[in-house]
Amino acid sequence: MRNLLILFLLLLGINAYSQLLWQVSSKDAKSKSYILGTHSLIPAKALDSIPDVYRAFNKCNVVISSYDSYSVDAEEQLKKAALLPLRKSIKDYLSDSAYQKVDTALKTSIKIGLKELALMHPAIIRQLYSNELFKQATNIVDDAQTDSYFQRVAALKGVKVIGLENYSLYIAALFDPSKIQLNADKLIEDIQKSELYKANFKKLLQYYQANNLAKLIEITTKINEISGSEVSQKPLTENQFVKLTDLLQTNACFYTVDYKQLTGENGVIEQLQKAGYELKPYPTARAKK
Repeated sequence: MRNLLILFLLLLGINAYSQLLWQVSSKDAKSKSYILGTHSLIPAKALDSIPDVYRAFNKCNVVISSYDSYSVDAEEQLKKAALLPLRKSIKDYLSDSAYQKVDTALKTSIKIGLKELALMHPAIIRQLYSNELFKQATNIVDDAQTDSYFQRVAALKGVKVIGLENYSLYIAALFDPSKIQLNADKLIEDIQKSELYKANFKKLLQYYQANNLAKLIEITTKINEISGSEVSQKPLTENQFVKLTDLLQTNACFYTVDYKQLTGENGVIEQLQKAGYELKPYPTARAKK
């Protein structure tokens, strides 16, 4: 019921904001900026279906994301947080029968068993497994996802990358030691529901390539119900929003944000409009000519 209510509230704001790429401008800003809705599973290859997304990116001198996940510090934090507590193994969180079931499924899908992943937090094992299910469902193999691709390209080009949120807090929540058993239990459920995930992952990619935000929200709700998660629409905090608008005022920015955060009463689009910014679907009518 809660997921259905959140879905209804999200969809209320989508009709007018039904695509993924937006142009941002204001009379006081030095340059136009752009916002792209992304997803952690959608591969960068899918960006080929978003009109003029690369042209918009090439106009910008700053890339903004929720987190700067390509810095040396970020990589070290991730490696450390993804490990189980000292003297603990994944065997401590799975029954013998569950261990065998998970081990077999992982060897079949990602070609790595629990012996090799014994010291890893089950949350990261779940991520690896989900990524592989997505590849199997869509027949797309890609080294980057839409939420990280532009950070990677920016790093190669020497373009500045700025994260609005605290990466340390994000990692701490993602690999919370108190939720190790919960994630181990959900890993078992993920394997039991693998075919259901794949059927919905295929639709997820189709809707992204169709640039259809409303359908993306709907299918994300279904996927989250399968996993036992909730559709979240976390608004930017006051400090994050001030940081974002300061950057938009002084730079040509390319801002990648999870597509669930684009619309609705607390969405990025409405927050910026209330602050006096003009947002248009991109390419605009003028840009198409």
